Amino acid sequence: MIKSIFLVAVLAVASHSADFDQGKFDGIGPPLLPREKAEAAMLAKGVRALEIATTHTRLQTYLLSNAALKEMSGLLLDAQMTQLAPELQKRLRAEGAALTQERDGMLPDAANLDQEDTGLIIRRDELNADRARLDARLTEINRQAAEHEAACLPTHPPERHDWCVENARRLNGIIGQYNADVKVHNAAIEKWERDIASIQPRWDAFVRKILAWEELVKKQIEVIKAAFARLIDCEYIGGHSEIIRVDPLESKITCTYTCCGRFTENYRFIKGKPTQSEIDFICTNPMPRCVPSPAIQK
Repeated sequence: MIKSIFLVAVLAVASHSADFDQGKFDGIGPPLLPREKAEAAMLAKGVRALEIATTHTRLQTYLLSNAALKEMSGLLLDAQMTQLAPELQKRLRAEGAALTQERDGMLPDAANLDQEDTGLIIRRDELNADRARLDARLTEINRQAAEHEAACLPTHPPERHDWCVENARRLNGIIGQYNADVKVHNAAIEKWERDIASIQPRWDAFVRKILAWEELVKKQIEVIKAAFARLIDCEYIGGHSEIIRVDPLESKITCTYTCCGRFTENYRFIKGKPTQSEIDFICTNPMPRCVPSPAIQK
């Protein structure tokens, strides 16, 4: 905010003076609330680092649509999870659930900060609109002051003396109210700046908390991917089908594999009677995977 002192030379009325001096209006207007400064305060450094869109629900949106959390959740639902050792599956799913719960626990604070931020944005826009109205009033005061000066200076023409005295009184009232409104406007700007200063450290601290949580999610993604990378394809031995229902026709397909030294059978159920090529395709798409023994792993 541009700090300035608003000065108005009061219209001085000498009711019987031939050299009546109405004074000169030298107001410089209310301090400007610079739009670029207001926007810089709204878009905190941490927020830009997060690349959050400038909406009024930016923190909630970032948490609810977090790309890393979506990727982790997708990996936990991947078919390869079922090929991992049961104890590893359990641990990975528990860790994923804990990270999701941590995100959910941050949502109320995100909502409160977003609401506070929204209020500051609304107040900023209202202050800018108020400034525009004050500027328009200042322009009109200056216009009327110039008219008065032209009509009443350097001396009051006798035929306009009473009008000049009354008009000076009227303009003094307008100027006094304008100055009072400028004072209120400036106080509102100072209050807005104090509130910006209050939210800024809390906002930045919360952004750091989000980033730390997101880093844990990304690490969990790498752990899951590493577990998947250790899986190897089973060896397809063959498959056959048998009709289990005639009307409607339905078949049971038995797929046989050797998975990391273990004999395994999977079953699929389809409508109709498949050919052998169709059986082979169904059994190998996707191919089951398994965790090799330590001796097999490099």
